[in-house]
Amino acid sequence: MLHRRTILLAVTLALGLLIVPAGPAAAPGSLIALDPSSGPPGTPIRVTPILRNFSPGPCTASWDGQQGAQFTCGADSNGFLLSTTLTAPQAPGVHTITVCRPACDSIDTPSFVDSAGFTVLAVVPDLGSLSLADARQQLEQASLTLGTVQGPSDDPAARVSGQVPLPGTSVDPGSAVNVTVTAPAPTTLVTVPALLGRTRTEANALVTGKGLILQVNSGTGRVEGQDPPPGSRVAPGSVVTVTLQASSAPVLVVVPDVGGLTFGDAEAAVASARLVLRATGPRTGTVQTQTPSPGTRVRQGSTVSVTLTASTSPSSAPTSPPSAPPTDPTAASGSMGGLALVAVVLVLVALATWMLRRTPRRRSPQWARQHVRVTSGASPAQPDDSQITEAGPGATHAVGLEPHPDRGSQMLEEAQQ
Repeated sequence: MLHRRTILLAVTLALGLLIVPAGPAAAPGSLIALDPSSGPPGTPIRVTPILRNFSPGPCTASWDGQQGAQFTCGADSNGFLLSTTLTAPQAPGVHTITVCRPACDSIDTPSFVDSAGFTVLAVVPDLGSLSLADARQQLEQASLTLGTVQGPSDDPAARVSGQVPLPGTSVDPGSAVNVTVTAPAPTTLVTVPALLGRTRTEANALVTGKGLILQVNSGTGRVEGQDPPPGSRVAPGSVVTVTLQASSAPVLVVVPDVGGLTFGDAEAAVASARLVLRATGPRTGTVQTQTPSPGTRVRQGSTVSVTLTASTSPSSAPTSPPSAPPTDPTAASGSMGGLALVAVVLVLVALATWMLRRTPRRRSPQWARQHVRVTSGASPAQPDDSQITEAGPGATHAVGLEPHPDRGSQMLEEAQQ
């Protein structure tokens, strides 16, 4: 009896399957059909529970145990199966879609529960111009692996120049990406020009002429700061950042005196004053002339023109006058001694002369009475004459006689000459 019922039920189900229109194909062993069954992140997925013997009713679909959508499932009046649409998540890998009727967390046991797996494909990133280390890191973040490497893989400067699969291709998670690397060509460095005191237009022309890029940090006037500094060696295409003055009003500076300086010293002095040196003549010479003259106030960034002249060779240098022979200290000492002796002699001569010419001290009248004698008629030729002599062994004084008009007695005394 039971065997007959089983056979009858099987025949009925077979006839039903032949009559009811076919729906989406379900995964093997699953009553949930997914269309498609794999795709990149964001792929819309049609989820259809195969419930042909169920009238329309509530169902719940979830991703990896997290509720995703509520919809009506079962077969409509025409026998078509009802479905819903979900969006694939971002994380590559296999994700589980579960459908419950009416809900998986219902108090009552769900009348229908089944699951199916959906594979979120990995998207190949763009590895162009990356080093091998950076390319490997990018692939790991995309759930992919680094495959074969063609080119100088041991050169740290090598960069990815080709890849298979191409960027944007969707592949199974864990797939390998093959790359080709190329070593960069040697880079010729360029010198950063001096921009201090230049206008923005002038600075941009100098920078672009060197194959560099000008970037203005702030300001609208002339350049008052730059990075990298003048003279730095950088790769072509590097950025030179400048700071301009807050105001475009002209800034005056004092022209330094560079006369007699070498080319290098003159250039440094002019640059420190925020001016530009323009030189003519041999660079090994020294500055002979400059324009403008030292002390002139000019606009910052102006040009100071100088003329250099080669240094004078030693053979043409002017001959210095012969130096005086050194003084002998002994000879000098002898000369001073002779002068001192002459001075002493002159003093003694002057003193002796003064003493000889000094007026004799006036003697008393007694001296004349004791030493002078007057004799009348001493000469036969002139009997009236008187003779005056000095008593003693020898004459020591000259005696003169001066007559007086008085007739009294006369006194003989010494008179001052």
